[in-house]
Amino acid sequence: MEPVYSAIEFCSSAETLWEKVKSGKWEWLGVHPKGQFVVGYGRRRTGGTTGSVTVTGPGAPEGRHGWRATASGHGLRDGGRWASTPEEAREQYDAAIAEWRSRGGNFLAKIELVIDGEVADTEFVVNYGGTNYR
Repeated sequence: MEPVYSAIEFCSSAETLWEKVKSGKWEWLGVHPKGQFVVGYGRRRTGGTTGSVTVTGPGAPEGRHGWRATASGHGLRDGGRWASTPEEAREQYDAAIAEWRSRGGNFLAKIELVIDGEVADTEFVVNYGGTNYR
């Protein structure tokens, strides 16, 4: 029987996991009992991210202050929200991280805080088997 993946690798950072999955060459397979993320490369190519939905609040110019999330996982949609002020954006960003951390299922998400049109902070949320990894 031929192996499903020609290569298996481990990585310990959520950011590295994100970059591998985003490339479309690697598939996230799970989490090793020692806490490392397991990725496979080979015949079965999946990966990438989903479509996008972003909400703009009243008086909130798109792309100025807010947060956006990009996710990889079954049935997840990217999203975000634009805010009127940097303070409001930070509050919404913190709430979004808490909400993503409380979700069930297996997924990987990258959540970015945008202030004055620039990414000011990034948080990766990795959930696998009901456990949240950082």
